[in-house]
Amino acid sequence: MNFTTSSIDLPTNLLVGQFIVQMKACGGKLIIPRNFQGLDKLKTLELSDVMFSPCELENLILSCAKLNELSMFIKHDLDLLKIHSDSLQCLKINNFKQLHLVAPLLHDASFHLFSCQERWGSGRSFFRKIEKIVQALEIVAKFCTKLTPTSTFDHLANLCLTIMFGDLISEYALFCFMEKAKAVESLEIRTMSFMIDCPNIWKDAMGRNSKFNFDQLMTVRLDGFAGTENQLSFLSFILAGSPNLKKMTIVKEQLVKSTKAYQKLLELKKLSSQATIAFVPR
Repeated sequence: MNFTTSSIDLPTNLLVGQFIVQMKACGGKLIIPRNFQGLDKLKTLELSDVMFSPCELENLILSCAKLNELSMFIKHDLDLLKIHSDSLQCLKINNFKQLHLVAPLLHDASFHLFSCQERWGSGRSFFRKIEKIVQALEIVAKFCTKLTPTSTFDHLANLCLTIMFGDLISEYALFCFMEKAKAVESLEIRTMSFMIDCPNIWKDAMGRNSKFNFDQLMTVRLDGFAGTENQLSFLSFILAGSPNLKKMTIVKEQLVKSTKAYQKLLELKKLSSQATIAFVPR
């Protein structure tokens, strides 16, 4: 069932709803009727530029007991997303401020972790507020609870995250996901970078004798490497905690002077005895 309309009224008749396996909605507004009886067989749901309230989305997902794949391309600003599903295995979201996610069977996930830094201040004025704090992770956590995933992902094998290095809140959101996604086998990071200094939470994490073990991580791809200190520290963080890593692919930006960046990457190789590090142009 495909919708391309100004309003999306879900079927209330159980005989109609029980046959819908795949639903795609593009544009318009999602409306959940009061007597909505659920979509018992719905497995795939795609919402592209659809307006909805958090409650409407939550009720829709809860009514789909067999929902397997959920994809959302959101243009409007949402303060809160609630996704609770015992069947969901594949999830793609491009925009959120606060995510309350409970999906114990989640296997494949893709998130855009751009920050809401403008709430707390921006640029160097924001960084000056926290540069005096030695343990950066603790102070950042007070600002970033709205970007923290709420559950451990025991089955999450493939993870793709789009972040902004140099944006402290975006980097902290990445840290939160890595902290809870210990079963990841394939990690892809798509990134852009602010070429400004900000506290290095990756050095801070490694320097506090914290144990971050990614025993199942086999492949890593970082797309958008610009040679910044925070990016290099993140790669060190991953290499130091991934004893079974086989391959790390680093796709560099064209503006990166490959000689200097490559020398730093060669130093990282000492952190892994078996991982192959490939440094390739975009």
